[in-house]
Amino acid sequence: SKRAWHSTLHSAMDHGGKGAGYGGGDGWNGPRDFLSSQYGPGASCIDTTQPINVEVAFPVDGTGHMQAMEVTLTQPGKSCPLKMRIGDYKDMAQLSDAMAAGMTPVISYWKSDDMLWMDGKGSDGKGPCATDDAKACGASVKMSGFS
Repeated sequence: SKRAWHSTLHSAMDHGGKGAGYGGGDGWNGPRDFLSSQYGPGASCIDTTQPINVEVAFPVDGTGHMQAMEVTLTQPGKSCPLKMRIGDYKDMAQLSDAMAAGMTPVISYWKSDDMLWMDGKGSDGKGPCATDDAKACGASVKMSGFS
């Protein structure tokens, strides 16, 4: 979103998963891997009013088992990439097996007036949004350059 970013690993039965990024929660703290001054409209590292480059890697150990999910956000003209790493997920072995069997990554874009679970202020007050307005969301986004 323009104000929050979540990258999450989920196993088949773990709907909450393990996430990284920047967001809030409605009464709980979401991930705090970077700050609103670094990510958001007009931010210093990722200005969400402009296109964003997203790189995702799944490094493996010497035996081919997935060790982490690494996400890097960059933007042309900005010299401060935002990096996230999820390497301590309890179901990593299960995800590694699923990835080896063949898996399609999923990217979702949707809107709701009930998104504070992702972008709320959180109990520490450092999350990005006090309220949500689905009408403020664009009708679509452009995604390209997959490899």
